Amino acid sequence: MLENLIFKFLEATEASAISCYKKVGCGDPMLLDGMAVLAMRDVLNKITDCCIEVVIGEGERDAAPMLYVGERLGNFSSETQLDMAVDPLEGTSLTANGKPGALSVLAIGPKGGFITAPDIYMSKIVLLKKYSEGINIENSIYHNLKTLAKNKGCDVTSLTVIVLERDRHLKIINDIRSLGARVFTIDDGDIYAILAVLMFNTADIYVGIGGAPEGVLSAVCVNSLSGFMQARFKTYSDADKSKLLAKGIDDQLIFASTDLSISPENMFIATGVTTGPILEGVNAKGESHSLIISEKGYTFLNRIRFQEG
Repeated sequence: MLENLIFKFLEATEASAISCYKKVGCGDPMLLDGMAVLAMRDVLNKITDCCIEVVIGEGERDAAPMLYVGERLGNFSSETQLDMAVDPLEGTSLTANGKPGALSVLAIGPKGGFITAPDIYMSKIVLLKKYSEGINIENSIYHNLKTLAKNKGCDVTSLTVIVLERDRHLKIINDIRSLGARVFTIDDGDIYAILAVLMFNTADIYVGIGGAPEGVLSAVCVNSLSGFMQARFKTYSDADKSKLLAKGIDDQLIFASTDLSISPENMFIATGVTTGPILEGVNAKGESHSLIISEKGYTFLNRIRFQEG
């Protein structure tokens, strides 16, 4: 059933990306995020074949215009009930500043196909499964990188690690560099970073703390691309802890990718907003560039979606 609907969901990510096209570099992340959300919501609400519930989103119901957790879209009376994890604009700051690597992303699956979790932070570690023996999120970065180098049959100085450039990561970045490994820091967009590790060997491992919604979306890719992932929710306030408790989640639990993206039927769709190393952004020819990932593998699609004039 999902495969029959995949192009309808692809239209949703395409619509979000296209809605931002003429405003790339405008300097207003909130404006762009709102445009992406409204464009995606409009497309999803026109789908008559199923009812879709947002189980992983950015914001609660009162945080309009976000696609909020619990929001239902499509045909409410349909017997086909689906769950969705979504980020209409992954990389709002990237888009606002005309920087590469922004995406519109969603993952769709059957009811119960994703963990239900709040929009808080999540600590993550991602690499290819074939090199993961002995790697654990609870280990020090020293231990994990030395283990990874051993598994790959190389020296630690040959490894490349992707980390979000945030103050909270200053220590881990310094620790990585002290070992002689390369550090690629990124401004935003940890989904893109994880895809780079899994698909193109741009780096050997991704580590750090980013958003929980992006973690769940990434888990779909990890499951389908022979990856290894461990994650743990990160709380910085009593409010964060209360949100986790409301979902029955212990903030000390370590999750595998299959704990986050539970169903093997889950599918991931991304459309480029600004051009990056994996996907080109929307261009003046009206072309969109997208990636679909499922248990069967991945497919790149380029489509003419509008004519500028």
